[in-house]
Amino acid sequence: MTITNSKVYLVRHRQDWEALKLKLAKINGVEYEIAGINPDAGHDYMAYDQLILRKEGANG
Repeated sequence: MTITNSKVYLVRHRQDWEALKLKLAKINGVEYEIAGINPDAGHDYMAYDQLILRKEGANG
């Protein structure tokens, strides 16, 4: 995965990402493959998870 085709977003913590079965994210009309989700180990309301997105169709 090349850094030029990837973006990292911090989003509000969610208990179970697997239940959503997400494969794609669309941001400003651009589709990204969800390359990874790193959940915060904490469970408080201030926790954030890291989503790693790769531009759909990008080779890398």
